[in-house]
Amino acid sequence: TNCVESDHSKSYCTQCSSKFGLDSGVCTACTLNTWSDGKQSCQTGPNDCEESDHSKSYCDKCKSAFGLETGTCTACTMNTWSKGDTKCLNGPTSCERSEHTSGKCEECMNGYGRETEINTCKKCTDNTWSDGIQTCQPGPTHCIECNPESGHCVKCAELYGIEESSGKCVLCQSNTWSDGTTICKDGPTHCTSLNHITGVCHGCSASYGIDLLNNTCFPCTDVTWSDGSTMCLEGPLNCVSLRHDNGDCVRCTSGFGLNKTDNTCTECSESSFSAGTGPCT
Repeated sequence: TNCVESDHSKSYCTQCSSKFGLDSGVCTACTLNTWSDGKQSCQTGPNDCEESDHSKSYCDKCKSAFGLETGTCTACTMNTWSKGDTKCLNGPTSCERSEHTSGKCEECMNGYGRETEINTCKKCTDNTWSDGIQTCQPGPTHCIECNPESGHCVKCAELYGIEESSGKCVLCQSNTWSDGTTICKDGPTHCTSLNHITGVCHGCSASYGIDLLNNTCFPCTDVTWSDGSTMCLEGPLNCVSLRHDNGDCVRCTSGFGLNKTDNTCTECSESSFSAGTGPCT
């Protein structure tokens, strides 16, 4: 049976039917991934082949996750897949790694959210982000724009600065400021009224004057003064010592009387005198 040619002198087959292997004059059906042209024993089919035409070395269906091309099986890699009866097919767009037997995306590119129900990768926009494993997630609180791959904020709302370690937005306190793209930076030393967005000082501590050009607070010296809202101003004429926070003269030049009512130094007449700390007497 299944022998198509034999040595007529003895019961010995010399060629079997196609799909049967010839072993020591006996024909045996080729099974699973084996084949024979009938003139030889059953030979192993292509690697990773699951079903083959038993009459030739040609695969009809590969194992899952292997693509079938011209009768051979090739492992599907990266974002490709096959059930074994087709070549390796591309997975979803922007998918970085898909399940090789079904095409189900397991990891999208960074910055794309994985939509498992519809097996797609969705680009994260409008202050959302994803590491490629999860759906697009909201950025940090008070964040206007975040990095779509890491979730770290790149621009916070007004009055908030970026915390470098976490990428979150933190409220800038007292004498600190940020335009929303940096950490909260210190304002000028001795500044008491600071624009938290621009870092421009609008008011210094009393006895410090504002240098608007260089955005600094500098101490008033000698006979100058400021309440913190102006540059350092000159004190009264002939005053040699004054309060640097309000301009009140505390001592005039010797021979000049101190008039505390109008904060002036008045020269004493020939018949009067003052050491400069009080009126002429």
